[in-house]
Amino acid sequence: MNNPSKAAYHEAGHAIMAWNLKLPLRIVKLHSDLEGTASLACPPSSIEAHLRYVLAGPVAEALSIGLSLDNPLAPVTSDLETVVKLAMLLCRGDRNAVLPFLKVEQHEVKVFFDSPEIWCIVKTLARELELHREFTGIQIQAIIDSSIEPSL
Repeated sequence: MNNPSKAAYHEAGHAIMAWNLKLPLRIVKLHSDLEGTASLACPPSSIEAHLRYVLAGPVAEALSIGLSLDNPLAPVTSDLETVVKLAMLLCRGDRNAVLPFLKVEQHEVKVFFDSPEIWCIVKTLARELELHREFTGIQIQAIIDSSIEPSL
């Protein structure tokens, strides 16, 4: 398959952010071209890390299809409710602060994915997910390790 589905990019985004934040990934599954699951082995140690992990899926999905990231609440995904709840916690319930806060967080995730090396890993993992549909955290780590070029 030449072009991985939006769901494959979405789940790859979660997986790569888990790796970046050193969160223990348990499994990543692609159920269909529209749905998938990425599960951590244990909860993140901070709300901030949890937010970045959850936000990474929709951001990777949006970037894969060239969707503008002007609105941090788009694309609408199953992660949106979790993202808003976590942002409300971090903004201490100040509803007026949530949208500006999410714009900053979304931008930070986009900057991470804008690295050519990182986006190459996301694409590789998305392609592999399309082919195999499911990976454990250990298998994801092996794919990432094989995608990183050694420093000279």
